[in-house]
Amino acid sequence: MIPDLSAYPLTPPLTEFSLSGAGINNRVMGIRSGDGDFVWKLYQTHADPAAIRYEHRLLTWLAQRELSFAVPAPVSTVDGDTLVSTAEGWGALFPLLPGAPPDHCQIEQIRAVGAALGELHCALVDYTLVPHPHFHSYGDLRHVHPTIPDPFALTLADLGLPAAPDLIDLLARWQADLAELDEFTRCVYIHLPLQMTHGDYVPSNTLFHAGRLTAILDFEMAQPDVRAIDMASGLEFSLRIWDRRDPLAFGAAFWQGYTGWVQPSADEIAAIPMLIRLRDAVSVLWWLGRGNISGGVQRIRNGTITKQWLEENGDEMMGMMR
Repeated sequence: MIPDLSAYPLTPPLTEFSLSGAGINNRVMGIRSGDGDFVWKLYQTHADPAAIRYEHRLLTWLAQRELSFAVPAPVSTVDGDTLVSTAEGWGALFPLLPGAPPDHCQIEQIRAVGAALGELHCALVDYTLVPHPHFHSYGDLRHVHPTIPDPFALTLADLGLPAAPDLIDLLARWQADLAELDEFTRCVYIHLPLQMTHGDYVPSNTLFHAGRLTAILDFEMAQPDVRAIDMASGLEFSLRIWDRRDPLAFGAAFWQGYTGWVQPSADEIAAIPMLIRLRDAVSVLWWLGRGNISGGVQRIRNGTITKQWLEENGDEMMGMMR
């Protein structure tokens, strides 16, 4: 059923069409009108409009930069707002951006993903830093999710899990990793270059059309943070160690694309392995905090695999980046 879109200057008739790759965090719907195709987004991750407007301001600002790619800037209502209150929550309308997620097997597309992040960072360095109304930086492990204020004291009973020996060992090793990451955030992380970041930069949050990267999506977690967290995120999901036979070749392509725009500092490069592990830990806390215990536990297991891979291949990866 098409929502009430009378707040927008759209030319009828309005019809609904299905969207592929719609995501899991919010409800989205394709809307076809006499003015073109749009995406209606009903926010389910935020009840506070301040968080949504924070993202909208950034997207509107980016849309006014001379970038080689588009961003999903919200459409203004007839009253000049970008957010609409509905009976189901807050909603917003966006132009439908052409393209599809990259082919993870195409190394030149991964190189373009790295280059787009570099270009984005060059633009974002001029954006005024204002704290996000809800999110905290990746370096603040105690405020990742409000339901887990002390991840270092988390027990299996807290998670509703049995005291099975394998789970006891898994949780103990993960919390030892958390303690190591906590020290890293206090001693290293806080000294890394800070700027506005995307916050969830992975290849699947880009679009390609006719062989070219045409858009960067999903700025919901954008906030001031160390810029190297975006580098680490993009690199980890370009490496894809879980399904590639030659991950370093793709990691090198991403890095070459990025460094065509930005030259990371020696401290940022040295921090990349720990930043990859930090991002994995934050992902675990998000899943556990939202009540997806099985998903969180699986991400703990995945994190141990990533940590082992970094220990075995870290020297080669660091040489690639230097």
